[in-house]
Amino acid sequence: MTRLANVLLAGTDRKRLATVSAVLHDGGYDVVCRESEQETLDTARHIIPDVIVIDLAAAFFDGLELARRLRDDPDTGVVPVAALDDGDTEDVYRRAQAVGVQDVFEMPAEPDEMRARLAPLVRLSCMRAELRARARLADMVTGRELHAERLRRDESTYRVLVIGGTADTAARLAGILAPDSEVAHSESLFRAADMMTDGRFDAALLDSSPDGSDDADLGLCTQVRNNPRLFNLPMVLLAEPGRFADRAAAYRRGASLLLPKPVDSERLRASVAALVDRQRLRWAVRGGLDATRQPETLDAQTDTYDFNFLFRHLENRIEMAFEGNRFLTLVFFSIPNLPDIIAQFGDAAETLMVHQLAGWINRLIRAEDLCARHSQHIFCVILPDTPVDEARIVMQRIAGVLGVTEFHLGEEVCQAIKVWVEVGMAEYAAGDSAFDLIARVQEDLR
Repeated sequence: MTRLANVLLAGTDRKRLATVSAVLHDGGYDVVCRESEQETLDTARHIIPDVIVIDLAAAFFDGLELARRLRDDPDTGVVPVAALDDGDTEDVYRRAQAVGVQDVFEMPAEPDEMRARLAPLVRLSCMRAELRARARLADMVTGRELHAERLRRDESTYRVLVIGGTADTAARLAGILAPDSEVAHSESLFRAADMMTDGRFDAALLDSSPDGSDDADLGLCTQVRNNPRLFNLPMVLLAEPGRFADRAAAYRRGASLLLPKPVDSERLRASVAALVDRQRLRWAVRGGLDATRQPETLDAQTDTYDFNFLFRHLENRIEMAFEGNRFLTLVFFSIPNLPDIIAQFGDAAETLMVHQLAGWINRLIRAEDLCARHSQHIFCVILPDTPVDEARIVMQRIAGVLGVTEFHLGEEVCQAIKVWVEVGMAEYAAGDSAFDLIARVQEDLR
C-alpha cells in the first residue's frame, strides 16, 4: 500500500503504542514500533524514517535523552522528532526544545489534531529528501561539488508578529519571548495580512478574542496557507479553553498550534522557538535547492530547469517512490494559445511569455516541487510524496491563477495578454518508467 510517510514510534506501553499506531495508520502513515532506546537508535539508522515519535512516559529509558542522541547522530540528526507527554514531565517544553524535539503532544491527543501537527514535520523530511536527490544530480550534471546540502541556518534574532489584542498584550508576549525575538503588533487582522506579505516574519501569534469570530481568525490562517510566500509561516493561536470547539478544524484551516489562555510562558517560549527553528530550516533547505540552479541545469529562455534535468530527476524519484512505496505525481501545464501569441507578436514574444509563465509557476508551487519546460508551450512539474487527488486541487488553483493573470510583452505592445491553461496529471504506479508516466500525463492532457 502506498504511504504518505514512515514513522518510528518509541515507547514501552504497548497499549499506547497500538493506539497511536492506529491513529497514524488511519492517516496514511506506515508505523514501526520499538520498545527500547537501543532498538530505536538502530532502527532509525537503518530505515531513516520521516518522523520519530517518542513517548516520554516510557518506563525503561529517558525519552529526552533518546531525542538528544538521535539529534547528535549524523545519520538520524536530520529526522524531525515529536514527543508524547502525560503532563507530568517537569519543564517538558523547554527541555524538549533544548534537545531538538519539534512538537510535544499532550496525551490523550485528539487523532485529527495529531495527524495535522505531524504533517509539517513530514513535509520537512520530504524537502530534505528532495534536496539530497536534486543536489546529487546537480553535482553529476555540472561536474562540480555544489555543496547544496550544506545548509546555512539563519541565527539572527527572530521576528514575531502579534495579531489582535492590545498594545499591553503585545508587550507582555514580547517580554515572554525576549531576548530572542523582535516583536511587532497589529490589532487589525486586515493590517496584519498586509504586514505579513510585505515583511519577513518568522512566526505570528494570533491573540483570539472570546468575542471574536472563528471565521475571521481561521480565515486569516487559511489566507496565509494559500499565499505562496507565507505558506509555511507558523501561526500560533492563543485562545480561551473551548474557544475553538473543533480543534482539528482549526489545524485544517491553517493553525500551526493552539495554546490555551492564560498562556504558560515556558510553553509559549519553547513552542515558538521550535516553530521558528523549523521555519528557518525550511528556508535553509530552500536555499540549498536554489543552489542546484546552475547554467548546466537550467533552460536559458525560462530560467527554470531544462527538461533533460527534469527527466533524469524523474527517473530518480520513480526509483525512490518504488523503493519506499511512496506517492509521486507528474503534472503538465499546457498553454495551447501560446503558438498563436508568438505568431501574432513575433519570436521575442516567446521569450517574454515563457519567462513570465515559468516565474509564476515557480512562485506558486512548493520548494520541493520541480518545474521544467517540456516543449514550446508545455511546462512540467514533479510533485514528490503527493497523491494525485491532492495535486489536482493545487494544480487547478495554479491554472486558475495563470488563466486570470495579465501578461505583458513590453512597452511596444500595449495590450495585456491572457493565456489558456490546460492541466494533465498522473500518479506513479508500480512498474512505471519515466516514459510511461509522461505518456499517461500526455494522455490525461488530451
